[in-house]
Amino acid sequence: MKILVTGATGFIGSHLVHELVRSGHKVAVLARKNSSVEHLNNLGVDVRYGDVTDLLSVIEACKGVDTVIHLAAITSSEGTDYEESFLVNVVGSQNVIDACKINQVSRIIYMGTQSDNPGAYARTKRKVEELFRDSGLNVTIIKPSLVYGPGDKGLFSSMAKFIKKFPVIPIVGSGKYPMKPIYVGDVTKAITSCLERSDLKTVYFLSGPEEITYSQWMDAIAKAMGLKRIKLRIPYFLIFLGVRFVSMFFKKFPVTVDTLKGLVNPRTYDSRQAEDDLGFMPLTLQEGLKKTFTQVVAEK
Repeated sequence: MKILVTGATGFIGSHLVHELVRSGHKVAVLARKNSSVEHLNNLGVDVRYGDVTDLLSVIEACKGVDTVIHLAAITSSEGTDYEESFLVNVVGSQNVIDACKINQVSRIIYMGTQSDNPGAYARTKRKVEELFRDSGLNVTIIKPSLVYGPGDKGLFSSMAKFIKKFPVIPIVGSGKYPMKPIYVGDVTKAITSCLERSDLKTVYFLSGPEEITYSQWMDAIAKAMGLKRIKLRIPYFLIFLGVRFVSMFFKKFPVTVDTLKGLVNPRTYDSRQAEDDLGFMPLTLQEGLKKTFTQVVAEK
């Protein structure tokens, strides 16, 4: 099967491309000209340059493919500018839909979000889900919880780097916000499993098997890294104001207002439908973190 992946240079996307190639698929990726694609070239991937915000380049990239896996997005950890998020996430997704229709690509797998918070990222992602549901195409929406794994991109990488560097971990508010972290390899396997069937339901939630709190999550990461860290609880409003202030001067600051909104507006989902239809069997948190940091050490 010939598959086009958008967002292939991101955290989940880079892992997904490896999984697709390993599964025997022919993979093309849509990448911006300033993106680092050396690791993709080494896999024999067909790199097609363009941008999801440029309809003509998306139309060109979709030529000759059977399925589009759409991951490209501005995430909550990259910024809170609604106009920019709308352009990339909403307009970019509409361009993907239009390009698929023009090229008669009937199958799309889209990476959604479990977040229901009022931030720019979540608002635009919910809008995109509506676009895909109303597109008339065969669309499968994958909605993972917090994804972790090896690599130097994404929110988890920022968390791990912070914990490694500083002896004190700031805990937002009570730290009792529930979450069900999921290993990135489990996400990519679920997406690959979608390619084997065309009769799937529209939406699948992917979550880790254990529900833990944010505070326990910080403990688990530190323990997996062999570190002992002191936790310091800080009122939410102080961290919120601090992040908002710092973000005004440092656009690439690893924590954003959107990230905080997602943290304190938690809602967990189970993955029973994905288990039934996709054979989804996620690793335990202990197994996933061990695999994460074992691979990180092996890559150094």
